[in-house]
This record gives sequence, C-alpha cells and structure tokens, in this order.
Amino acid sequence: QRYEGEYHEGKSHGYGVFSFTESGEKYAGEWVRDSYDGLGVFFSESIKQEGRWKSDEFASAEDASAAVKRAESAAETARGTARQAEEMSSRALDAAESARRYQAGIDGADLEQAKQEGRAFYALYRYDARSSDEVTLEESDVIVDAEAVDDTWFRGRNQRTGQTGLIPLEYVEKLSDDSEGKN
Repeated sequence: QRYEGEYHEGKSHGYGVFSFTESGEKYAGEWVRDSYDGLGVFFSESIKQEGRWKSDEFASAEDASAAVKRAESAAETARGTARQAEEMSSRALDAAESARRYQAGIDGADLEQAKQEGRAFYALYRYDARSSDEVTLEESDVIVDAEAVDDTWFRGRNQRTGQTGLIPLEYVEKLSDDSEGKN
C-alpha cells in the first residue's frame, strides 16, 4: 500500500492518491485524517466509483474530476519532494566522503605540499557557483592550489570534484596540520 499526497499532522489529509499494491485498487481524491472524505474516485479492476465519500464509504455520485486532478498533482509534488530529498542526501554523502578521505590521509602529496605552502583550504559552508568560472563547494570540501585573486576571492581546485575556478574567501578556512573544524 502506498499514499502519495498531502499530509497534516502525520495523516493523509488534503488531496492524494492511495494505491493498494496487491489488489491494484486505487483511490484518488480528498482525504481527511487518513480517510477518503470528500470528492474522489475509487478504481478497481471491475469498478469505478466516482463521487462524494464520507469516512471511507461511498456517499453519492458526483463529478469528481477536479478533485482527482488535484490529488494527482499533490502526488506528483510528493514524488518531486522525495526526489529532492534523495538529491540532498546524495550531496551530504559526497561531503561526508570528502571529509572521510581527508581524515584517512588519502588526498596525497598535493595536499601535504599545499598545506605546507599555505595554499590549502577547506569549505566551511556549501556554496553554489553563480557563474561558469566559479567552483561549487560542499561543506568540508578540500581546496588546493589556492592563489589569491583579491581580498575576497581566490582561485583553487576542489579535490572532490577536480573543478578549478574562483572561490569566495568567506566560505573557506586555511588548512594546516593543526586545523580545527574538520569533522
């Protein structure tokens, strides 16, 4: 069984679609506190009941097409929200992997030399590049080969992505052997 749609206080509430995976039956329409309640359509292999529902019971036949459209839209929004959550989780895992690689010391001689020369930084915050010459950062990304451009920007290479470009100085901190702040 699967519900996709709007929730309120942890319950199916608003518009949504509920699918019974074993039987193939489906209800699309209005919900109130986990019950079919309002306009909706119940579909099964042999039945289509369209109309007004009250506490999961069919009450009367009415045109429910507008409610079904809103329910399907709410279900699509829920799927989009789930995709966004998966993408955010993937970015968090990438940042954690970057931190893990740094902590494990497998970033190699480039990092050690850059640290000794004061050209290694780590990202304090996520930064989304705003132009093609800027570098996108995840929190804890390690930046090497850093060279100052002016008081607010420098050019460097993100070790996680290999991307080289401009990085805002306020989003990073210099990395040294005794640096605090790495997770």
